[in-house]
Formats: sequence, structure tokens, C-alpha cells
Amino acid sequence: MKIREGMLITPAGYIAENIRGKTREAALKKIEELRGRIKQLRDAVEGEERSDEWKWRPHASVRISAYYDFIEAAKEYFKTQGWEYEDTEEDIREKEFNDMVERIRYIDFDLLNPGILLDDVRRRIDFGGEYVVVVIYYPYYPSGGIEYGRDTLKNMTKSEILEELRDIRIGRWKPEYFCFDESERLTDWALTITFTDGTEKKIIGDSCFPYNFRIFTDLLDITLFEY
Repeated sequence: MKIREGMLITPAGYIAENIRGKTREAALKKIEELRGRIKQLRDAVEGEERSDEWKWRPHASVRISAYYDFIEAAKEYFKTQGWEYEDTEEDIREKEFNDMVERIRYIDFDLLNPGILLDDVRRRIDFGGEYVVVVIYYPYYPSGGIEYGRDTLKNMTKSEILEELRDIRIGRWKPEYFCFDESERLTDWALTITFTDGTEKKIIGDSCFPYNFRIFTDLLDITLFEY
């Protein structure tokens, strides 16, 4: 694998340089090397509030996404060779989530103990109508909740937003992201994805986030705080 300053090779380039012409066993070894590098990077940027990995270019999130793309390209190459490939548990979680994306009803993002704000804040992304709507409100207000504002995401269609959510690989996110022990926590956050059948996917954290969380928040206009 070649990582050059300021750039990455394409998935096709990766296959040409690292997979094509090799035996199945040698190709699997290359894939395991990619998985090892992904784990190393994710452990750093998702487990440390100010990891040095964020300082390198390409950005850590770009490198991790590229490595996942390399693996997907390798899996396609395996098919052309008639080789068997066994999905990992993480692969299966991603596929299961992506199969359910069309059934998302709400995505709730809660910012708990936001410090300068008077109360906990929630952004609810509502997928129930023709457009995706972002509602901002204080869910634990003494009177039972108060709406602060709402906006319609009209820069993209709902189907385009759902496709972008698939590309983010949310199914690969961990259930918890904590950088500190309980006594040192600063600002807790919680993400709840509710599907039309009532089932939920929950992810919580404090100060640390999934490696590509910025892409997720930018997509859904979540700009409650800097990280």
C-alpha cells in the first residue's frame, strides 16, 4: 500500500499494485493489513480527544474511508476470480444497517450538559415527509419540551440524503465513544436512529466521536458545537 503526502491512490490503483496477480492467500493478507491499519487509526482518532493522527494529511477520516474502499474493491476482485470471501462482523453490521436506511423515521442528536446553554439540546431530523426536516428543541424543559426552530434540508432530496447516510458506513460505528472516565466527562452526546417499525439504534459518547462524524453532522446540518 502506498500513501503519498497529500494524496491517496484510487481503489483501482490499489488493486493493480497490491492484489492483482497474487494468490487468494496473499490477497487476503493484504486485506488484513488494511484492516489492521484501519483499527490502528480508529483507535487513535476515536479514543483520544486530540490524537496526533488528526495532524497528518490526508486527514485521518479520508485515509480510513479510502482503506474501506480498497477492501470493497478487493472483494469485487475476489468475485471476478471466483474466490470465496467471508464477511467480518463489521461488514455484516454495515450491510444490515444500509438495508434499513430507507426505513429511517427520525434521527435524534442530543447534546447533554452543553455548558453555555441553559438546558440540554436535541436536533431531530424528521424523514417522515417529502423533505427532510431538522427540528431544534429543548426536550427536558420543565414544561415538557420547547421547540427552538426548524429548517427543511432542500439542498438535497430525501433519497440523496439516505444514499449519503449509506456511504458514511454508520453500521460500522461503535455503540460508545468515551475519551475520559466518568469523573472527567465534559459534554455528553447521544444519537438515536428510530426506524418506522419502532426499533432503534443508539450511539453515545463524550468528547470523542466516530472517525467521520463531521461528514454526518454536515450532511444533516448539525452544528451545535465544535469538535
